[in-house]
Amino acid sequence: MLTDLRDQEIAHKEFIQGLLGSNAVSAIKTNFSAATFADRTSVLTVGAQLEDLVVAGFNGAAHLFNNGDYILLCAKMVTAEARHAAYFRDALNYNSFANGVIDGNGLDQSLSPQTVLSQAEKYILTHLDASSLPN
Repeated sequence: MLTDLRDQEIAHKEFIQGLLGSNAVSAIKTNFSAATFADRTSVLTVGAQLEDLVVAGFNGAAHLFNNGDYILLCAKMVTAEARHAAYFRDALNYNSFANGVIDGNGLDQSLSPQTVLSQAEKYILTHLDASSLPN
């Protein structure tokens, strides 16, 4: 399953790079030292955290798109990301696929790009700046 998720993440990355063209970040250096790869629980926990952060980031950035086609494409991608997060949570604790991430209205969390980058700093070594994005 992890291989399938990896391959989907690569496809998402390549799609977004193609969409952004010359505006895409050329390369992002990561730091996954927070995960102990010899420990199943650690890998699944970090995986769920990252996927939840991606979902919240997509949700929080959707209003920044002017092109409705991009919103639709990102909405499709975010559903896959939410399923990835649910897989990780369910692998950690059976039948817990949406625990802690759905609000009282049945909606996923939404975070601004600035907040997402701040929370992702422990996993990303490359400096990314969202300060020029509208709020």
